[in-house]
Amino acid sequence: RIWYAFKNKTMKTKLLLFILLLIGADTFAQYTTIPDSNFEKKLIALGIDDAADGQVATSKINTVISLDVSNSSIVDLTGIQDFAMLNALYCNNNKLKSLDLSKNTALTTFKCTYNQLPGLDLSNNIALTKLDCGHNNIKTIDLSKNINLTFLDCESNVLETFDVSSNTALEYLVC
Repeated sequence: RIWYAFKNKTMKTKLLLFILLLIGADTFAQYTTIPDSNFEKKLIALGIDDAADGQVATSKINTVISLDVSNSSIVDLTGIQDFAMLNALYCNNNKLKSLDLSKNTALTTFKCTYNQLPGLDLSNNIALTKLDCGHNNIKTIDLSKNINLTFLDCESNVLETFDVSSNTALEYLVC
């Protein structure tokens, strides 16, 4: 009887494992929502995504180091937060009105010229060394925590206040 009970449990375990294998590993994969179809089309064109379904496997994006989605008519970069290793982001000539980079803490280079951004919060991006945010609608920008900035171009905005006294490493400034 003990052998039969043991054998029966082993069979149940094997059956359960077999069912899990049939379901497939994709069922357990994590996905990042990409609501902007133009952003997703660009990710597909770059070979990062493979289907226009409003999502991308997080494992495909969390190791991307550099991303250029310029000139793509993107309105919303939701999903960018899961690009955890992103060092460089280029999103020039789009239609962005807001952008949350608070989780992209590895970012060192950021270029977002010719958008419609009213402001930028880069307080979590302390590794940032190059920032080009010209030709937007930026009224305020606090760069006090971005002490590693060596390059800053914020021309053609509507800045009400501008303080770079904390940015002592600056070598290039256009404003």
